[in-house]
Amino acid sequence: MESKTGNTSATKVIASNKSKKPPKLLDQVRSEIRKRHYSLRTEQSYVHWIRRFILLHHKRYPKDMGAAEVVGFLTCLAVSRKP
Repeated sequence: MESKTGNTSATKVIASNKSKKPPKLLDQVRSEIRKRHYSLRTEQSYVHWIRRFILLHHKRYPKDMGAAEVVGFLTCLAVSRKP
């Protein structure tokens, strides 16, 4: 006979998996850099430049951008070069 409450432990696992969000981009970058055993200063530098790239393009996700945005970022750095 089937229980009226159902399989609550399986339901909880499914519910918890749905609520988990994937790590944010910069957290993914940090994790990958640490897996490769880069120095802390290298990690900080990479995160800094990625953050600046994203902010320059009005917080668009890098996956949605291409070569034109990279060229625009590098051109902006060459022209203004504000740290």
